[in-house]
Amino acid sequence: SNYMVFTSTNWNDGGGYNTSNGIFTAPVTGTYLFTLTGLYTKNNSSATWKLTWHVNNVNQGVAAEYQSSSLNNSYNTIGSSSIMYKLTAGHTMRLYVEGSGTFHVSGGQTRFCGYLIG
Repeated sequence: SNYMVFTSTNWNDGGGYNTSNGIFTAPVTGTYLFTLTGLYTKNNSSATWKLTWHVNNVNQGVAAEYQSSSLNNSYNTIGSSSIMYKLTAGHTMRLYVEGSGTFHVSGGQTRFCGYLIG
């Protein structure tokens, strides 16, 4: 699968995030704020990619994007993204990686957060 999976959590109040499949399931109906910040790496300079927010497995917005460049030999990018979405209890949010090649997320430098704001 091309979905991002964060295999550990610092906090998981309400148990909404599943560390085995990367799915955040809304425990209650409401407005949620999701944020992502981190370091992303591809395994070669020609492997362009896009990271998208998926609600119920449907693309609802771009979180980050990388286009290959011949300016340097680094295939890393640092990105930050946020999106607010109204979810009904049981609806899901997760991050999808579009593109080919190996995609690496630095666990120590990358954070995904979901907050119920109202």
